[in-house]
Amino acid sequence: MNNLRKLYKETLILSDAKNLILKRGYKFNVDVPWVKPEKKPFYHPDKTGDLKSFELPESSCFRLNVEKSEEFKRGKVKASLTNILKERYATLKKLRGSDYKKFEWVLEQLDIVFKPKLEEVQRVSRKTSLKLLTQLQIENEKEKKLAELKESLDEQKISFLSKKIEKLLWIKEMEEKYKFPETSVRKNWKMSKLKMVSKRKLDIEEKFILIH
Repeated sequence: MNNLRKLYKETLILSDAKNLILKRGYKFNVDVPWVKPEKKPFYHPDKTGDLKSFELPESSCFRLNVEKSEEFKRGKVKASLTNILKERYATLKKLRGSDYKKFEWVLEQLDIVFKPKLEEVQRVSRKTSLKLLTQLQIENEKEKKLAELKESLDEQKISFLSKKIEKLLWIKEMEEKYKFPETSVRKNWKMSKLKMVSKRKLDIEEKFILIH
């Protein structure tokens, strides 16, 4: 170490340096205490992953404190219970991110359900509630108008098909009269039959009997 210090001071690069830089030196020239970390044996639960060594804070006395807090709602038991809950939630949240199998095992042993909190809580305000109400009202009015339009179109469907059948019959008669080749009139008749869905279906189907 002493030889290294002499070499460090006698270098040509540091001949024109200031005194602060010369005093600073490298790591071997700095007097800093080094604390050796504790050695963990191979059987330690952090290395082996033993689940039985893991314990939540005051899990055994938790249910008794709950019963006492119901009797005395403004006592010391209630305050201690809230602290236990906060510690338990924090430990479970960390465990859930680090080791999920261990997290499930702890929930089974304690017979509890973990309910995570929402990251983004929507604040209720007058402006947002009015927006939601207006959107719901607009959607309801849209559905009503669409239903009314559908009913009106269904009512017009029968009259439209009856006119279509009359025209197709006239085309068929003209083709037979002047001996023209057959066109796609019969296909149109079949398609119009499938579209006929109403109470007056029987009255319109009588016209199709003349074709066959």
